[in-house]
Amino acid sequence: MVKALIGNNNGINLIGKCNEKYRNGKSKYPPWDCNSQIHRTHTGACMPPRRQKLCIYFLANDTIRPYINSQEDLRKAFIKCAAGETFLSWQKYKTDKNNDSKLEKELESGEIPEDFKRQMFYTFGDLRDFLFGTDISKGHGKGSNLEKQIDFLFPPNSGGKHPNGKTRKQWWESYGPQIWKAMLCALENFGAKNEILTKKYEYSTLKFSDTNDSPKLTDFVTRPQFLRWFTEWGEHYCKEYTEQYGTLRTSCENCDVDDNGICNKNDSECTKCSLQCTKYKEFINQWKDNYNKQKSKFYRDKDSQTYNNISDAKYSKTVREYLKKQLEKIFCENNSCSCMNEESKESKNTYDNTDMPKSLDEKPEEIRGKCDCKDPIEELPNSSLNCVDKSAFELYAKAKTDVEKSDNRLKENSEKEVFTTNNVDNWKNETICEIKKDKSGKNHTCDNNGNPFDKIDEWDCKNGKIKVGNEHICLPPRRQYMCTKPLKELEIGNVKNTQELFKKVLLTAAYEGKHLYETWKNTKDPKKLNQICDAMKYSFADLGDIIRGSDNYKDTKGINELETKLNGVFQNVKKVWVDDKGKKYKDKYPNLESFRSDWWDANRESVWKAMTCNAPEAAKLNKRNEEPEGTSTN
Repeated sequence: MVKALIGNNNGINLIGKCNEKYRNGKSKYPPWDCNSQIHRTHTGACMPPRRQKLCIYFLANDTIRPYINSQEDLRKAFIKCAAGETFLSWQKYKTDKNNDSKLEKELESGEIPEDFKRQMFYTFGDLRDFLFGTDISKGHGKGSNLEKQIDFLFPPNSGGKHPNGKTRKQWWESYGPQIWKAMLCALENFGAKNEILTKKYEYSTLKFSDTNDSPKLTDFVTRPQFLRWFTEWGEHYCKEYTEQYGTLRTSCENCDVDDNGICNKNDSECTKCSLQCTKYKEFINQWKDNYNKQKSKFYRDKDSQTYNNISDAKYSKTVREYLKKQLEKIFCENNSCSCMNEESKESKNTYDNTDMPKSLDEKPEEIRGKCDCKDPIEELPNSSLNCVDKSAFELYAKAKTDVEKSDNRLKENSEKEVFTTNNVDNWKNETICEIKKDKSGKNHTCDNNGNPFDKIDEWDCKNGKIKVGNEHICLPPRRQYMCTKPLKELEIGNVKNTQELFKKVLLTAAYEGKHLYETWKNTKDPKKLNQICDAMKYSFADLGDIIRGSDNYKDTKGINELETKLNGVFQNVKKVWVDDKGKKYKDKYPNLESFRSDWWDANRESVWKAMTCNAPEAAKLNKRNEEPEGTSTN
């Protein structure tokens, strides 16, 4: 009968009027349906896509069904449905597996893939539900034309037995093995040898999986349809979750977020991460809705003692625990069926979302806040801020475009290893900046560099002491006396990575800020007391030029030794950085200048903090026309 039904069908032709599964394309294949196709007495159940596309033409079609007038007719209809469904499902399975040639080689050797075998179990159980009137669908369950037709063959007023016929139980015991065999026979068109399959997958001994507590086929199909579908849902979700979560992790692995949850959302990596987070959230919400509906039905059925004879459902304290037990009986590739193992922390204290698995969290903790990271908050400074605070905002606003284009993977986070700000007077809110010694233990202070505030008007313009890259540029005294000791004492071979460089640059900024603050305190001209703010801002800008490689300073020989040294250091750290990143970013920086510029932009905020670590809170820091008492710029 099966050979006559399928013949030499290559999967393109119809089986009766059952179409190939992807007739309208994979995108049109239905999702799980928890509403329109479920009978009202089973609200909360979700129908699998497999069941929605089940080949039941020979049982339920309006032109065929009326001619099922005997139990023999019913036997033939079941066998045709079973064979047709298996044949078409294998075609879909191959497509899902990208037509892997190994699949049919496995069939030829007598091996049915485990996940396809489980599909056969689920389908076999659904066919049995039609016979016993336990189908929970709206279209073919209670009160349907199919149910009425089958009831006609097993009339209840005669003990459920048609004259000269069998009861439903007797009928299934007789013909259930034949229906199962028809499913195996349908695989012959794909190279399987029926005698091998029927022996290996023998009806009375076959188990759902290889685990010790796995049910036999004959027992599995007697479980309530909802529980079978719920297990199928769990397996399907775990598979989809594993794929979606893997894509999310890959998309977000190079989006950098600091300890305060701040990221650069205009960075290409964070943009990619954000887009995938949105898709992931939509995916989770769809499946979470399915879970919640099935969870409610599970508890209703359990409260009504529906599962009293099903121990793993009866004794499971939660829905997640029940699904975990069922999925542990399934062997899945890459351990993908473990998605119910852990309880959610995200929704643990939420009244309507208790008993939720971790895998249904919208924001996986492993992504470390990357899905909801925020851009730096841009706020206008208020009038009470001192000039260093105002300058920080001005510098941020000016550089915002550059920073957004920078590579956040270059950002370092070890400020506390270089300097800390400690509160020394809680009443006065006074703080002190502590600059820590580096590994060498050297003192990098610049006590002998001179006071730029006393000589603030003595600019060097071509007087022979110092040369600059452009003859029309004058060098300010602040730049002449700038404290760059930590950078000058760098040894090219000793700086192994960007973190070590970062610490040296922070030390330089911190000591320059300290130098400016201490010389500012000792200035002899009270009118110049307000100029520390500009001094710190300009030194910060000069340090940026030094790091970027655009510094105009040269000594009397026309050489910038610091630039030569830094160029060698950056060559080293760039190579190490690219190697650490797996060389996937080797083409991002075609030259050293672009790498240096991006490194500065990624770390400039930390450098500014170091520069202003010693900045006082005094009112004399107020800028320009807010002169110290007794002075005026008008």
